[in-house]
Amino acid sequence: MKVVALVSGGKDSAFNMLHCTLQGHEIVALANLFPPKSVGSDEMDSFMYQTVGHSAVERYSECLDIPLYRQPITGTTVVTSLEYRPILVGDEADVANTTPAPTDETEDLYNLLKTVLRSHPEIKGVSVGAILSRYQRVRVENVCSRLGLTCLAFLWERVQAELLDEIIASGTDARLIKVAAYGLSKEDLGKSLEQLRPKLARLNAEVGLHLCGEGGEYETLVFDSPLFKRALVAGSAKVIEHSASDNVYFLELSDFHTKEKPGYDPLNIDSWKDKVAIPKLLDATYDEVLNQIKTDDDYYKPRGDISLNTLDPKETHKVPADDDLFYQPDKTMHIKPRVVVNDKLGTVWISNVTAPPMASDYPVDHVTALVFDKVRALLAAQGLTLKHVLFTHVLLKNMADFDEFNKVYGSFFGAESNPPARVCVENGALVHNSRVQLTVVATKDWNKRSGLHVQSRSYWAPANIGPYSQAVSGSAADGIIYFAGQIPLVPASMELLDAPAPEVHSVLALQHLNRVATAYQPVSSVPGTAPCYAGLIAYVTSPEAGDAVAKTWPAYLAVTSWAGLDEDAIRDASYYHGHRADVPLFIVQLTGLPKGAPIEWSGYGVDGDALRAAKAKFEQRDLEEEEADGAEPIAPYFFKPMYINGKSGGIEFRGCRFGVQAFASFVSDQELTEEELQALYTELFALKGIDDEFDAAGVDTGYVFKKLKVSLISGTLFYTAKAPTNGLLLNEVRVGCVTMLDRKMTNKPFGYLVRLIGE
Repeated sequence: MKVVALVSGGKDSAFNMLHCTLQGHEIVALANLFPPKSVGSDEMDSFMYQTVGHSAVERYSECLDIPLYRQPITGTTVVTSLEYRPILVGDEADVANTTPAPTDETEDLYNLLKTVLRSHPEIKGVSVGAILSRYQRVRVENVCSRLGLTCLAFLWERVQAELLDEIIASGTDARLIKVAAYGLSKEDLGKSLEQLRPKLARLNAEVGLHLCGEGGEYETLVFDSPLFKRALVAGSAKVIEHSASDNVYFLELSDFHTKEKPGYDPLNIDSWKDKVAIPKLLDATYDEVLNQIKTDDDYYKPRGDISLNTLDPKETHKVPADDDLFYQPDKTMHIKPRVVVNDKLGTVWISNVTAPPMASDYPVDHVTALVFDKVRALLAAQGLTLKHVLFTHVLLKNMADFDEFNKVYGSFFGAESNPPARVCVENGALVHNSRVQLTVVATKDWNKRSGLHVQSRSYWAPANIGPYSQAVSGSAADGIIYFAGQIPLVPASMELLDAPAPEVHSVLALQHLNRVATAYQPVSSVPGTAPCYAGLIAYVTSPEAGDAVAKTWPAYLAVTSWAGLDEDAIRDASYYHGHRADVPLFIVQLTGLPKGAPIEWSGYGVDGDALRAAKAKFEQRDLEEEEADGAEPIAPYFFKPMYINGKSGGIEFRGCRFGVQAFASFVSDQELTEEELQALYTELFALKGIDDEFDAAGVDTGYVFKKLKVSLISGTLFYTAKAPTNGLLLNEVRVGCVTMLDRKMTNKPFGYLVRLIGE
């Protein structure tokens, strides 16, 4: 696509342009914002823009031989939160906003890009050099979204040590023009990154300095790049000490000109492309997972009562139209939406919302609007709106309807900076010939809502261009994180991976999910603490894909197993004191996935703050008194198995416990009454001797499905055969979360349910 590159003069924006070119994009314009004359200096305090060295940027048009568009920064930092939404003024002002609001500096970028687009309407993308700055990335993405542009951020979430070495190896001549960190001095100004690489590495080891300067430790100016037709030259330089800070210095450069690079043609990409490293699709960990599957195929072969490859072909291998695996229900059947409210957690579940039966022949956009009308009415009855929604699970009768559905869906959630996480799958057996079925989870405590919504293309993980986030969490009371589904897309191109082996698809999609989980940080999280999973679900479209998933998960656990490390050094929050979560994994076969993908991984997590809070509660207890009373204390600050595949009365159980909460998942191969489900919950927790009072009213007892074949395969549950009679694709699949508090702390434990699918 045609691209405008945001340039500050620094190494990041210049290096990202190289990757844009290598990915087949054409940079046709440059854009830059600079301090107004009233500042009187190269350096301007800005949360958003690098301004030091801005006087050199006007020469970049000569260096690259493409037009440059510049405007002064007229706004200030108004919206200081990580998430960004422009403050509306005038006729657009919100009713609560009774006075005109000052302009945020982000809107200067919006106005600049609008100017660029008037001259270059062919531009479809924006190059930005964000590495770790969520603040910067979110604002650029907001502007791009409003202008219909794709954000290209190929440096996002890169390992800084690797990235720094790649910048140096590429031939990019980047020199320090500002220092603002312990260990760096004014003597370092003007030196190249190559010259300073040993010093930066030493300071990183000694004091944690960010190697690429992501903590503001230094800023650079690029004098040459493989994309430059002419190199930049500064005629004079003057060291300036920042008046407001200690040990902060910058170079005030002037008298810039450019010089020829005889015989050099940057358009001859073959002459320099080998110097620019492109990250491998699978990093070292997941490459090893794939190798484990290949080399230890016998070990990771699904084991248990039934192997996928030996299932009755009549049940699993026919095309869906001829196979009773995908049951076609009575078209007159109707499911009533179900609303479950947990006031203690402030969580609301609304399940199985469909349009009226008579709408089955309506266009899908009309059907979707009707479904949302019903959801909004059900939310309003609880005093909520769509902005309170954390997670949506969408069932489409035909994935061919996705584009039309998504347009309408986006009209309801597109304005949110962190829209709900979403899973969208195809189920050809929806009741009364429904085309859309929707389940949502909402929180009453909207102010505690947090999310990760990366819309930029990168090498990191697939962008969520659509109106959904990669991960969202609600109140701190439960610490639950809802993860969007991840399919095996190549992140840089957003195309489905072209590989014949389903194992490669499975490993890549799991890498995407784990990268999201690692990058996700709730607002209050301690940096460096990744969330851990409470339950995973993998959707597949064939037995072969299910077989691949069943191999992938144990291989991943084997590769990443590292018990016994010091707790403070542990990044994976599911590890504490050498214990790791025994995470329930469900594999679900259905008729279709987005983009025709064979596999989609999704799941639920618990953020590190919740685990640390549980640990703190536990440490407050008097263990000696507990032991003196003869009670066996339950260490609440690490995951450990609670029960694994225990079976009672046709029910399969999976569960794991962390802190004062226990996650329990179960499926039923029989239809149960409400009373039987209540008894099941009681039995479920009695199995492990948990005799605390149980608030049954706090747990949804919900729905069941008939005629489901459940096969236990290598620690997973794989769903095949016989579709449900009430329109969903699974039978009684839930991740339940029940809080078990010691009676000395409270007299009434409470429970709640996290839906995987809905009814």
